[in-house]
Amino acid sequence: MPEVSRKPHRAALAAACATMALLATASCTGQSNAGATDDASKETTITFWHAWSAPNEVAAVKALIAGFEKAHPNIHVDVVGNMTDDKINQALRAGGDKAPDVISSFTTNNVGKFCSSGALVDLNPFFEKSGVDPQRTFPKAMNEYTQFDGKRCAAPLLGDAYGLYYNKTAFEKAGIEQPPKTWSELEADAKKLTIPDGDGFKRLGFMPDYHGWETTTEHYLAQFSPAYFDADGKSNVAGD
Repeated sequence: MPEVSRKPHRAALAAACATMALLATASCTGQSNAGATDDASKETTITFWHAWSAPNEVAAVKALIAGFEKAHPNIHVDVVGNMTDDKINQALRAGGDKAPDVISSFTTNNVGKFCSSGALVDLNPFFEKSGVDPQRTFPKAMNEYTQFDGKRCAAPLLGDAYGLYYNKTAFEKAGIEQPPKTWSELEADAKKLTIPDGDGFKRLGFMPDYHGWETTTEHYLAQFSPAYFDADGKSNVAGD
């Protein structure tokens, strides 16, 4: 999950963003002329947008920022919560001083777009300057989704580990000896486990939209090894 900044700031901003990226596991965006040679000791203020809105989540973010400001007393952070990806994208396109310097995004889908467009600062020089090796620091999946074509424009914010939970008793009663290992087995087992009840169901063998926050199309799609683009680089999602 990435972060973003785009205002024309001094080098100190880029360094400040990079530090925050390491401490807050966020990412930065900004102008292409920003670099790791910036003076991060100068007094500066950066604006940080994030999407969390629940009181306990907002409090946790503020506590994290307070720790960052204590470690870097010359860097001040203006925090704005409840800023969704749509709001962030609109602000970045509009530009101007009101756009954020650092953002926290709930999705990895925009990393390629931001990296290739130059909207995000390349963090590789900052990691190198700090003596941090992303390949040894981040798990493989996180290390890959935070970069595009060799440009690392984001740092991982969090990662999820997924697993299959199943009812052993229900499986045994349905004559299923082990949990499914393929999508075909999942489909067959779901049918065996489903119990109709009039116009509805007493039990569903599998509910694909259960807790839809994590049960999304892209999460399932990736497991089919889809061809996202054709040979000409055009979207192939609808045709695969």
